[in-house]
Amino acid sequence: MLGGVFAASLPALADAPVPPLAARRPYPVESPNGTRIDDYYWLRDDTRQSQDVLEYLARENEYRDAVMRPVAQFEQALYEELVAHLEPDDASVPVREHGYWYYTRYEPGLDYPIYARRKGTMAAAEQVMLDGNALAQGHDFFQVGVTAVSADGKLLAYTEDYLGRRQYTLRIRNLDTGALLEDRVANVEAGIEWAADSRTVLYVEKDPVTLLSVRVRKHRLGADPARDELVYAEQDHSYYMSVHKSRSERYLFIELESTNQSEWRYADARDPRLQFKVVLPREPGHEYQVEHLGRDFLLRTNWNAPNFRIVRARLAHSADKRSWQDVVPARTDAFVQDFEVSDRFLAIGERQGGLLKIRIRSWDGRLDRLIDSAEPAYTMTLVATPG
Repeated sequence: MLGGVFAASLPALADAPVPPLAARRPYPVESPNGTRIDDYYWLRDDTRQSQDVLEYLARENEYRDAVMRPVAQFEQALYEELVAHLEPDDASVPVREHGYWYYTRYEPGLDYPIYARRKGTMAAAEQVMLDGNALAQGHDFFQVGVTAVSADGKLLAYTEDYLGRRQYTLRIRNLDTGALLEDRVANVEAGIEWAADSRTVLYVEKDPVTLLSVRVRKHRLGADPARDELVYAEQDHSYYMSVHKSRSERYLFIELESTNQSEWRYADARDPRLQFKVVLPREPGHEYQVEHLGRDFLLRTNWNAPNFRIVRARLAHSADKRSWQDVVPARTDAFVQDFEVSDRFLAIGERQGGLLKIRIRSWDGRLDRLIDSAEPAYTMTLVATPG
C-alpha cells in the first residue's frame, strides 16, 4: 500500500524539472589496454574544490529535491517509523578479551558510537577509548573504520575517514593517558592488525589514484610512515586485499579475494620480520577462507564442493589437497556461508531454504545442534569474537 501511495504522489515525468547534463567534455583515459573516452571523468575532484563539480552537484540536489517534494511528508513519516524501531542508547553485546569487556554504545540523540571497555567485570568503571561524536565535531562526514587494541592492552589503533571515500587514516591512542600518538598513516584501507609485540601495526596501502588496495606495509611506532617496510605487493589489480588475525592470535593473515578466486598468506604474529607464506596458491574458480586451530588450518573451500565445505589440514601441508580431512562435508541441501572456531566448538553459518541458520558442533562429536527459529522469515549471522 505504501508503494502505491508513493508512486501516486510522484509528479508526471513531463512536469518534472529537467536534470542537469553531466557530460561536459570528453576525456581520454589512457591504460595498457588502450584509450577510452570517459564523458564523466571531469567529475573526479579529489580536492573537493572544483567549482564546476560543486555547481553540478548542487544542481543535481536541486533536481532531486524538486522531484521528491510531493512525497516529502511520506519520507519524514517513513524516517520516523524506522527510527522508532531503534534503541536510542543501543549497545553491542560485550566481548571479553585479555581481561577486559569491550563494547560500543550510543548516547540518545547523538549519531556516532562510543567505543568503551571495563576491566574484569561489567560492573567496573567504564573506560571510553574513543568517542565518535567528539571526533566528528566540525566535520561534514566522519567514520571510524576499524579499532584494534594491542596485545598488552595499552594502545588503541583505529582508522578514521573524514572524506567519505574510504580513504582512511591510521591513528594510535595511548589508553593509559588518552593521548593521541604522533603516528599518522594516510590513505589506507579500514582494516588493520597488531603484531604480537604491541609495537607493530599491519595495514593495507591504497593507490592514490585508483584507490585499489595494492600493498601491505608494517608500521613501527614512532617511525616515519614514508619508511614503512613493504610486506607484500599485489600485481593483479582484480584482487581486493585485507589483513586479519587468527582467532588464536598466533597468526596474521593477508587475504586476497577476486571475483571467484582466493589466496591467503600467513605469518607468525611473533615474528619481527613478518615473513608471509602462502596457505594455498590461487587457482581459477577456487575460493577459500582460513582459520587456525592448534597445529591445523581450517579452510572453507569450494574445491569439489559447489556449496562449500570445511576441511582440516596441517599447516605445513595445507596446499596438498590429498591431505585435507572433511570437517563439514559438502551438501546439496545447504550452503556453508561462514564459520567460527574455538577450542571446544565449531560454529557454522549455513543457508537452507533461503534462510541463514547457525549450527554448533563440538570437536568431541557429542553436540551437533542447529539453532533454528519458529519465524517464517529471519536471518542469523555469526559475529567474530576473540578466542
